[in-house]
Amino acid sequence: MNILVILAGLAGFSFAMWDFCQRLPPEQAAPLRRWYKNWMLKGLLTPFLLWIFFNSGVSVRLPPLMLALDFAKMNGTWRVTMESVLTLGLFIISTYWAAITVAWLLVTLTRQAANPSQVKSCILSWSVILGPVAVFLTWACGWRFAGMAATLWFLPVLQQVLLLQHEQKPPPMYSRAIAAIHFDKHEEAEQAIIHELESCEDDFDGWMMLADLYANQFHDLSGAQELIRQTCEHPETTPSQFAVACHRLADWQLKLGQDPDAARVALEEICRRYPRSHLDHMARLRINQLPANREQWIAQQSAKKIRLHTLTGSVRDAGAGPPVKLSHKEAFARSQQCVQRLETNPDDITAREELARLWAEDLGQVEMAVEQLEWLLAMPGISSAKAAEWLGLQASWHLRFPQNLLAARATMERLIRLYPKCSQAIAAQRRLNLLDLEAKMRQAAGIRHESHV
Repeated sequence: MNILVILAGLAGFSFAMWDFCQRLPPEQAAPLRRWYKNWMLKGLLTPFLLWIFFNSGVSVRLPPLMLALDFAKMNGTWRVTMESVLTLGLFIISTYWAAITVAWLLVTLTRQAANPSQVKSCILSWSVILGPVAVFLTWACGWRFAGMAATLWFLPVLQQVLLLQHEQKPPPMYSRAIAAIHFDKHEEAEQAIIHELESCEDDFDGWMMLADLYANQFHDLSGAQELIRQTCEHPETTPSQFAVACHRLADWQLKLGQDPDAARVALEEICRRYPRSHLDHMARLRINQLPANREQWIAQQSAKKIRLHTLTGSVRDAGAGPPVKLSHKEAFARSQQCVQRLETNPDDITAREELARLWAEDLGQVEMAVEQLEWLLAMPGISSAKAAEWLGLQASWHLRFPQNLLAARATMERLIRLYPKCSQAIAAQRRLNLLDLEAKMRQAAGIRHESHV
Protein backbone atom coordinates (compact mmCIF):
# COMPACT_ATOMS: atom_id res chain seq x y z
CA MET A 1 0.00 0.00 0.00
CA ASN A 2 1.54 3.30 -1.09
CA ILE A 3 1.36 6.31 1.19
CA LEU A 4 0.91 8.59 -1.85
CA VAL A 5 -2.28 6.74 -2.72
CA ILE A 6 -3.59 7.35 0.78
CA LEU A 7 -2.73 11.05 0.60
CA ALA A 8 -4.46 11.28 -2.76
CA GLY A 9 -7.54 9.66 -1.23
CA LEU A 10 -7.49 12.18 1.63
CA ALA A 11 -7.20 15.02 -0.86
CA GLY A 12 -10.18 13.66 -2.79
CA PHE A 13 -12.23 13.36 0.39
CA SER A 14 -11.31 16.91 1.39
CA PHE A 15 -12.38 18.17 -2.04
CA ALA A 16 -15.71 16.37 -1.63
CA MET A 17 -16.20 18.04 1.75
CA TRP A 18 -15.32 21.43 0.27
CA ASP A 19 -17.90 20.92 -2.49
CA PHE A 20 -20.39 19.92 0.18
CA CYS A 21 -19.77 23.18 2.07
CA GLN A 22 -20.22 25.23 -1.10
CA ARG A 23 -23.73 23.85 -1.57
CA LEU A 24 -24.89 24.77 1.92
CA PRO A 25 -26.44 28.17 2.80
CA PRO A 26 -23.83 30.80 3.83
CA GLU A 27 -24.94 30.81 7.47
CA GLN A 28 -24.25 27.04 7.66
CA ALA A 29 -21.18 26.82 5.41
CA ALA A 30 -18.90 29.16 7.38
CA PRO A 31 -19.29 27.38 10.77
CA LEU A 32 -18.93 24.00 9.05
CA ARG A 33 -15.64 25.02 7.42
CA ARG A 34 -14.26 26.13 10.80
CA TRP A 35 -15.39 22.91 12.41
CA TYR A 36 -13.86 20.86 9.58
CA LYS A 37 -10.43 22.50 10.03
CA ASN A 38 -10.45 21.84 13.77
CA TRP A 39 -11.69 18.31 13.23
CA MET A 40 -8.81 17.59 10.83
CA LEU A 41 -6.35 18.56 13.55
CA LYS A 42 -8.10 16.77 16.41
CA GLY A 43 -9.50 13.73 14.63
CA LEU A 44 -6.85 13.05 11.96
CA LEU A 45 -3.47 14.65 12.64
CA THR A 46 -3.39 14.12 16.42
CA PRO A 47 -4.19 10.35 16.29
CA PHE A 48 -1.62 9.85 13.51
CA LEU A 49 1.10 11.61 15.54
CA LEU A 50 0.21 9.43 18.53
CA TRP A 51 0.43 6.38 16.27
CA ILE A 52 3.95 7.42 15.27
CA PHE A 53 4.95 8.08 18.88
CA PHE A 54 3.73 4.76 20.25
CA ASN A 55 5.40 2.79 17.46
CA SER A 56 8.72 4.62 17.45
CA GLY A 57 10.12 2.64 20.40
CA VAL A 58 11.75 5.70 21.98
CA SER A 59 12.11 3.89 25.30
CA VAL A 60 12.60 0.34 26.53
CA ARG A 61 9.64 0.86 28.85
CA LEU A 62 7.46 1.89 25.89
CA PRO A 63 7.83 -0.83 23.22
CA PRO A 64 6.19 -0.38 19.79
CA LEU A 65 2.54 -1.32 19.47
CA MET A 66 3.31 -3.34 16.32
CA LEU A 67 5.40 -6.39 17.26
CA ALA A 68 6.81 -6.54 13.74
CA LEU A 69 8.95 -3.50 14.57
CA ASP A 70 10.77 -5.42 17.33
CA PHE A 71 11.65 -8.21 14.94
CA ALA A 72 12.64 -5.65 12.28
CA LYS A 73 15.25 -4.18 14.62
CA MET A 74 16.87 -7.59 14.98
CA ASN A 75 16.71 -8.32 11.24
CA GLY A 76 17.92 -4.87 10.19
CA THR A 77 14.75 -4.04 8.29
CA TRP A 78 13.36 -1.50 10.79
CA ARG A 79 13.17 1.38 8.28
CA VAL A 80 11.15 -0.56 5.69
CA THR A 81 8.88 -2.02 8.36
CA MET A 82 8.37 1.43 9.95
CA GLU A 83 7.25 2.83 6.59
CA SER A 84 4.72 -0.02 6.29
CA VAL A 85 3.47 0.61 9.83
CA LEU A 86 3.08 4.35 9.18
CA THR A 87 1.26 3.67 5.92
CA LEU A 88 -1.06 1.20 7.63
CA GLY A 89 -1.72 3.62 10.51
CA LEU A 90 -2.44 6.53 8.16
CA PHE A 91 -4.81 4.35 6.12
CA ILE A 92 -6.77 3.09 9.12
CA ILE A 93 -6.94 6.45 10.92
CA SER A 94 -7.85 8.44 7.80
CA THR A 95 -10.58 6.03 6.65
CA TYR A 96 -12.14 5.77 10.10
CA TRP A 97 -11.91 9.56 10.45
CA ALA A 98 -13.62 10.03 7.08
CA ALA A 99 -16.40 7.58 8.00
CA ILE A 100 -17.04 9.33 11.34
CA THR A 101 -17.04 12.74 9.59
CA VAL A 102 -19.64 11.73 7.01
CA ALA A 103 -21.80 9.99 9.63
CA TRP A 104 -21.78 13.11 11.85
CA LEU A 105 -22.75 15.31 8.88
CA LEU A 106 -25.64 13.00 8.07
CA VAL A 107 -26.93 13.25 11.62
CA THR A 108 -26.59 17.06 11.58
CA LEU A 109 -28.42 17.43 8.26
CA THR A 110 -31.20 15.17 9.50
CA ARG A 111 -31.72 17.31 12.60
CA GLN A 112 -31.69 20.60 10.64
CA ALA A 113 -33.86 19.38 7.76
CA ALA A 114 -37.28 20.95 7.23
CA ASN A 115 -38.64 17.44 6.59
CA PRO A 116 -36.60 14.97 8.71
CA SER A 117 -38.78 12.01 7.71
CA GLN A 118 -37.89 12.55 4.05
CA VAL A 119 -34.18 12.62 4.87
CA LYS A 120 -34.45 9.46 6.98
CA SER A 121 -36.29 7.73 4.16
CA CYS A 122 -33.51 8.69 1.73
CA ILE A 123 -30.82 7.37 4.11
CA LEU A 124 -32.70 4.12 4.63
CA SER A 125 -33.33 3.46 0.94
CA TRP A 126 -29.70 4.04 -0.04
CA SER A 127 -28.44 2.06 2.93
CA VAL A 128 -30.39 -0.96 1.72
CA ILE A 129 -28.24 -0.87 -1.44
CA LEU A 130 -24.85 0.25 -0.10
CA GLY A 131 -24.95 -1.33 3.38
CA PRO A 132 -24.50 -4.93 2.20
CA VAL A 133 -21.62 -3.85 -0.07
CA ALA A 134 -19.83 -2.24 2.90
CA VAL A 135 -20.42 -5.32 5.07
CA PHE A 136 -19.09 -7.65 2.36
CA LEU A 137 -15.99 -5.46 1.85
CA THR A 138 -15.23 -5.54 5.57
CA TRP A 139 -15.78 -9.30 5.77
CA ALA A 140 -13.59 -9.97 2.75
CA CYS A 141 -10.71 -7.59 3.53
CA GLY A 142 -10.75 -7.46 7.32
CA TRP A 143 -11.45 -4.85 9.96
CA ARG A 144 -8.69 -2.60 8.64
CA PHE A 145 -10.95 -1.80 5.68
CA ALA A 146 -14.04 -1.14 7.83
CA GLY A 147 -13.48 2.66 7.78
CA MET A 148 -13.06 2.66 4.01
CA ALA A 149 -16.18 0.51 3.60
CA ALA A 150 -18.22 2.82 5.86
CA THR A 151 -16.99 5.89 3.95
CA LEU A 152 -17.99 4.33 0.63
CA TRP A 153 -21.37 3.63 2.20
CA PHE A 154 -22.06 7.05 3.79
CA LEU A 155 -20.54 9.40 1.20
CA PRO A 156 -23.04 8.71 -1.64
CA VAL A 157 -25.86 8.90 0.91
CA LEU A 158 -24.59 12.33 1.99
CA GLN A 159 -24.66 13.57 -1.60
CA GLN A 160 -28.27 12.40 -2.01
CA VAL A 161 -29.34 14.01 1.25
CA LEU A 162 -27.73 17.25 0.12
CA LEU A 163 -29.91 17.23 -2.98
CA LEU A 164 -32.97 17.29 -0.72
CA GLN A 165 -31.85 20.52 0.93
CA HIS A 166 -33.76 23.44 -0.52
CA GLU A 167 -31.55 26.17 -1.87
CA GLN A 168 -32.27 29.20 0.27
CA LYS A 169 -32.54 32.40 -1.69
CA PRO A 170 -30.97 35.54 -0.20
CA PRO A 171 -33.63 37.68 1.47
CA PRO A 172 -34.74 40.74 -0.50
CA MET A 173 -33.18 44.06 0.47
CA TYR A 174 -35.43 47.11 0.40
CA SER A 175 -32.95 49.68 1.72
CA ARG A 176 -32.72 51.36 -1.68
CA ALA A 177 -36.51 51.64 -1.89
CA ILE A 178 -36.76 53.02 1.64
CA ALA A 179 -34.10 55.63 0.89
CA ALA A 180 -35.94 56.63 -2.29
CA ILE A 181 -39.18 57.05 -0.32
CA HIS A 182 -37.45 59.30 2.21
CA PHE A 183 -36.28 61.55 -0.65
CA ASP A 184 -39.77 61.53 -2.25
CA LYS A 185 -38.53 59.56 -5.26
CA HIS A 186 -41.58 57.36 -5.37
CA GLU A 187 -41.21 56.07 -8.93
CA GLU A 188 -37.65 55.01 -8.17
CA ALA A 189 -38.84 53.31 -4.98
CA GLU A 190 -41.49 51.44 -6.95
CA GLN A 191 -38.90 50.14 -9.41
CA ALA A 192 -36.56 49.10 -6.57
CA ILE A 193 -39.33 47.12 -4.82
CA ILE A 194 -40.42 45.42 -8.03
CA HIS A 195 -36.79 44.50 -8.78
CA GLU A 196 -36.46 42.76 -5.41
CA LEU A 197 -39.81 41.00 -5.80
CA GLU A 198 -38.71 39.56 -9.13
CA SER A 199 -36.11 37.48 -7.27
CA CYS A 200 -38.42 36.64 -4.35
CA GLU A 201 -42.02 36.63 -5.54
CA ASP A 202 -43.54 35.33 -2.29
CA ASP A 203 -42.08 37.99 0.03
CA PHE A 204 -45.04 39.34 2.00
CA ASP A 205 -43.25 42.44 3.31
CA GLY A 206 -42.27 43.51 -0.21
CA TRP A 207 -45.83 43.28 -1.52
CA MET A 208 -47.15 45.19 1.47
CA MET A 209 -44.53 47.90 0.95
CA LEU A 210 -45.55 48.20 -2.70
CA ALA A 211 -49.25 48.38 -1.77
CA ASP A 212 -48.47 51.04 0.85
CA LEU A 213 -46.60 53.02 -1.79
CA TYR A 214 -49.58 52.86 -4.15
CA ALA A 215 -52.04 53.87 -1.43
CA ASN A 216 -50.21 56.63 0.45
CA GLN A 217 -47.89 58.08 -2.20
CA PHE A 218 -49.64 57.49 -5.53
CA HIS A 219 -53.14 57.69 -3.97
CA ASP A 220 -54.13 54.69 -6.06
CA LEU A 221 -56.43 52.95 -3.60
CA SER A 222 -57.82 50.53 -6.19
CA GLY A 223 -54.28 49.46 -7.18
CA ALA A 224 -53.33 48.94 -3.54
CA GLN A 225 -56.51 46.94 -2.98
CA GLU A 226 -55.69 44.68 -5.94
CA LEU A 227 -52.18 44.05 -4.59
CA ILE A 228 -53.65 43.16 -1.19
CA ARG A 229 -56.09 40.74 -2.84
CA GLN A 230 -53.32 39.00 -4.79
CA THR A 231 -51.12 38.80 -1.70
CA CYS A 232 -53.92 37.27 0.39
CA GLU A 233 -54.65 34.68 -2.29
CA HIS A 234 -51.02 33.51 -2.41
CA PRO A 235 -50.74 29.96 -0.98
CA GLU A 236 -47.68 30.89 1.12
CA THR A 237 -49.51 33.69 2.96
CA THR A 238 -50.03 32.74 6.62
CA PRO A 239 -53.24 33.52 8.59
CA SER A 240 -51.44 36.25 10.55
CA GLN A 241 -50.19 37.87 7.35
CA PHE A 242 -53.69 37.64 5.88
CA ALA A 243 -55.09 39.50 8.90
CA VAL A 244 -52.35 42.15 8.75
CA ALA A 245 -53.09 42.79 5.08
CA CYS A 246 -56.84 43.13 5.67
CA HIS A 247 -56.34 45.49 8.62
CA ARG A 248 -53.96 47.57 6.54
CA LEU A 249 -56.52 47.76 3.73
CA ALA A 250 -59.17 48.83 6.25
CA ASP A 251 -56.84 51.62 7.44
CA TRP A 252 -56.48 52.89 3.88
CA GLN A 253 -60.22 52.69 3.22
CA LEU A 254 -60.83 54.89 6.26
CA LYS A 255 -57.93 57.29 5.85
CA LEU A 256 -57.94 57.78 2.09
CA GLY A 257 -61.41 56.71 0.99
CA GLN A 258 -63.30 57.76 4.14
CA ASP A 259 -65.41 54.68 3.51
CA PRO A 260 -66.30 52.74 6.69
CA ASP A 261 -68.39 50.28 4.67
CA ALA A 262 -65.36 49.25 2.55
CA ALA A 263 -63.25 48.98 5.71
CA ARG A 264 -65.92 46.75 7.25
CA VAL A 265 -65.89 44.50 4.18
CA ALA A 266 -62.10 44.11 4.44
CA LEU A 267 -62.31 43.14 8.11
CA GLU A 268 -65.24 40.78 7.57
CA GLU A 269 -63.04 38.85 5.14
CA ILE A 270 -60.92 37.82 8.14
CA CYS A 271 -64.02 36.58 9.96
CA ARG A 272 -65.13 34.63 6.92
CA ARG A 273 -61.73 33.04 6.29
CA TYR A 274 -60.86 32.19 9.92
CA PRO A 275 -64.10 31.91 11.94
CA ARG A 276 -63.99 31.43 15.72
CA SER A 277 -60.29 32.23 15.86
CA HIS A 278 -58.28 34.90 17.64
CA LEU A 279 -58.01 36.79 14.35
CA ASP A 280 -61.80 36.65 14.00
CA HIS A 281 -62.23 38.04 17.52
CA MET A 282 -59.85 40.97 16.94
CA ALA A 283 -61.46 41.81 13.61
CA ARG A 284 -64.96 41.85 15.15
CA LEU A 285 -63.81 44.15 17.94
CA ARG A 286 -62.62 46.63 15.36
CA ILE A 287 -65.77 46.22 13.24
CA ASN A 288 -67.87 47.15 16.28
CA GLN A 289 -65.90 50.38 16.64
CA LEU A 290 -66.44 51.48 13.05
CA PRO A 291 -68.97 54.28 12.45
CA ALA A 292 -72.20 53.36 10.70
CA ASN A 293 -71.59 55.53 7.64
CA ARG A 294 -69.30 58.07 6.00
CA GLU A 295 -70.99 61.04 7.69
CA GLN A 296 -70.34 59.67 11.17
CA TRP A 297 -66.71 58.97 10.26
CA ILE A 298 -66.18 62.55 9.05
CA ALA A 299 -67.89 63.88 12.18
CA GLN A 300 -65.60 61.79 14.40
CA GLN A 301 -62.51 63.08 12.66
CA SER A 302 -63.55 66.72 12.90
CA ALA A 303 -64.52 66.28 16.56
CA LYS A 304 -61.06 65.19 17.69
CA LYS A 305 -59.24 67.63 19.99
CA ILE A 306 -55.63 67.65 21.15
CA ARG A 307 -55.55 68.68 24.81
CA LEU A 308 -52.75 69.64 27.15
CA HIS A 309 -52.42 68.07 30.59
CA THR A 310 -55.65 68.71 32.42
CA LEU A 311 -54.12 69.98 35.65
CA THR A 312 -51.24 71.96 34.16
CA GLY A 313 -53.54 74.62 32.74
CA SER A 314 -56.93 75.09 31.22
CA VAL A 315 -58.26 72.35 29.04
CA ARG A 316 -58.01 73.68 25.50
CA ASP A 317 -56.87 72.78 22.03
CA ALA A 318 -53.15 72.66 21.27
CA GLY A 319 -53.50 75.39 18.64
CA ALA A 320 -52.87 79.06 19.25
CA GLY A 321 -56.51 80.09 19.11
CA PRO A 322 -59.19 79.62 21.78
CA PRO A 323 -61.00 76.27 22.05
CA VAL A 324 -64.02 75.74 19.81
CA LYS A 325 -67.20 75.85 21.88
CA LEU A 326 -69.98 73.66 20.56
CA SER A 327 -73.54 74.77 20.72
CA HIS A 328 -75.85 72.85 23.01
CA LYS A 329 -77.58 71.29 20.02
CA GLU A 330 -74.31 70.15 18.38
CA ALA A 331 -72.96 68.76 21.64
CA PHE A 332 -76.18 66.86 22.32
CA ALA A 333 -76.19 65.38 18.79
CA ARG A 334 -72.60 64.16 19.19
CA SER A 335 -73.36 62.72 22.62
CA GLN A 336 -76.22 60.72 21.09
CA GLN A 337 -73.85 59.34 18.45
CA CYS A 338 -71.49 58.26 21.23
CA VAL A 339 -74.36 56.58 23.10
CA GLN A 340 -75.29 54.63 19.96
CA ARG A 341 -71.70 53.46 19.55
CA LEU A 342 -71.58 52.37 23.20
CA GLU A 343 -74.82 50.42 22.82
CA THR A 344 -73.12 48.46 20.05
CA ASN A 345 -69.79 48.09 21.88
CA PRO A 346 -69.71 49.08 25.60
CA ASP A 347 -65.89 48.73 25.60
CA ASP A 348 -65.38 51.49 23.02
CA ILE A 349 -62.90 53.64 24.98
CA THR A 350 -62.83 56.47 22.46
CA ALA A 351 -66.62 56.85 22.39
CA ARG A 352 -66.94 56.74 26.19
CA GLU A 353 -64.18 59.31 26.72
CA GLU A 354 -65.68 61.61 24.08
CA LEU A 355 -69.09 61.26 25.72
CA ALA A 356 -67.64 62.19 29.11
CA ARG A 357 -65.97 65.30 27.68
CA LEU A 358 -69.15 66.37 25.90
CA TRP A 359 -71.24 65.96 29.04
CA ALA A 360 -68.80 67.84 31.28
CA GLU A 361 -67.39 70.55 29.02
CA ASP A 362 -70.28 71.28 26.67
CA LEU A 363 -73.46 70.13 28.44
CA GLY A 364 -72.51 70.85 32.06
CA GLN A 365 -73.32 67.35 33.34
CA VAL A 366 -70.17 66.82 35.42
CA GLU A 367 -71.47 64.00 37.62
CA MET A 368 -72.56 61.96 34.60
CA ALA A 369 -69.19 62.62 32.96
CA VAL A 370 -67.36 61.43 36.09
CA GLU A 371 -69.39 58.20 36.02
CA GLN A 372 -68.18 57.54 32.48
CA LEU A 373 -64.55 58.08 33.49
CA GLU A 374 -64.97 55.78 36.48
CA TRP A 375 -66.30 53.16 34.07
CA LEU A 376 -63.13 53.60 32.00
CA LEU A 377 -60.90 53.40 35.08
CA ALA A 378 -62.49 50.07 36.02
CA MET A 379 -61.73 48.49 32.66
CA PRO A 380 -58.83 45.96 32.64
CA GLY A 381 -55.62 46.66 30.77
CA ILE A 382 -55.75 50.48 31.03
CA SER A 383 -52.30 52.08 31.06
CA SER A 384 -51.12 54.13 34.02
CA ALA A 385 -50.68 57.24 31.88
CA LYS A 386 -54.27 57.06 30.60
CA ALA A 387 -55.71 56.42 34.06
CA ALA A 388 -53.76 59.36 35.48
CA GLU A 389 -55.04 61.58 32.66
CA TRP A 390 -58.66 60.63 33.43
CA LEU A 391 -58.23 61.32 37.16
CA GLY A 392 -56.67 64.68 36.35
CA LEU A 393 -59.58 65.42 34.07
CA GLN A 394 -62.05 64.64 36.85
CA ALA A 395 -60.22 66.97 39.23
CA SER A 396 -60.18 69.78 36.67
CA TRP A 397 -63.95 69.41 36.11
CA HIS A 398 -64.63 69.60 39.85
CA LEU A 399 -62.49 72.72 40.06
CA ARG A 400 -63.88 74.51 36.99
CA PHE A 401 -67.59 73.75 36.97
CA PRO A 402 -69.36 73.24 40.31
CA GLN A 403 -66.36 74.54 42.30
CA ASN A 404 -66.54 71.40 44.45
CA LEU A 405 -63.20 71.72 46.22
CA LEU A 406 -63.71 68.69 48.45
CA ALA A 407 -64.31 66.38 45.50
CA ALA A 408 -61.43 67.95 43.58
CA ARG A 409 -59.08 67.52 46.54
CA ALA A 410 -60.12 63.89 47.04
CA THR A 411 -59.58 63.13 43.35
CA MET A 412 -56.14 64.77 43.31
CA GLU A 413 -55.08 62.91 46.46
CA ARG A 414 -56.22 59.68 44.83
CA LEU A 415 -54.18 60.53 41.74
CA ILE A 416 -51.05 61.24 43.79
CA ARG A 417 -51.48 58.04 45.80
CA LEU A 418 -51.97 55.76 42.76
CA TYR A 419 -49.58 57.35 40.24
CA PRO A 420 -47.06 59.46 42.19
CA LYS A 421 -44.43 59.76 39.44
CA CYS A 422 -46.56 60.86 36.49
CA SER A 423 -46.85 64.45 35.28
CA GLN A 424 -50.52 64.60 36.27
CA ALA A 425 -49.62 63.73 39.88
CA ILE A 426 -46.96 66.47 39.94
CA ALA A 427 -49.48 68.98 38.64
CA ALA A 428 -52.04 67.75 41.18
CA GLN A 429 -49.56 68.20 44.05
CA ARG A 430 -48.80 71.72 42.84
CA ARG A 431 -52.54 72.52 42.69
CA LEU A 432 -53.05 71.15 46.22
CA ASN A 433 -50.23 73.32 47.48
CA LEU A 434 -51.89 76.36 45.88
CA LEU A 435 -55.23 75.45 47.44
CA ASP A 436 -53.60 75.14 50.87
CA LEU A 437 -51.86 78.49 50.39
CA GLU A 438 -55.11 80.16 49.33
CA ALA A 439 -56.87 78.68 52.34
CA LYS A 440 -54.18 80.04 54.69
CA MET A 441 -54.34 83.45 53.05
CA ARG A 442 -58.12 83.56 53.42
CA GLN A 443 -57.79 82.48 57.05
CA ALA A 444 -55.20 85.16 57.74
CA ALA A 445 -57.34 87.78 56.00
CA GLY A 446 -60.33 86.79 58.14
CA ILE A 447 -58.30 87.05 61.35
CA ARG A 448 -57.07 90.56 60.37
CA HIS A 449 -60.64 91.60 59.53
CA GLU A 450 -61.91 90.43 62.91
CA SER A 451 -59.08 92.29 64.71
CA HIS A 452 -59.97 95.55 62.93
CA VAL A 453 -63.60 95.13 63.88
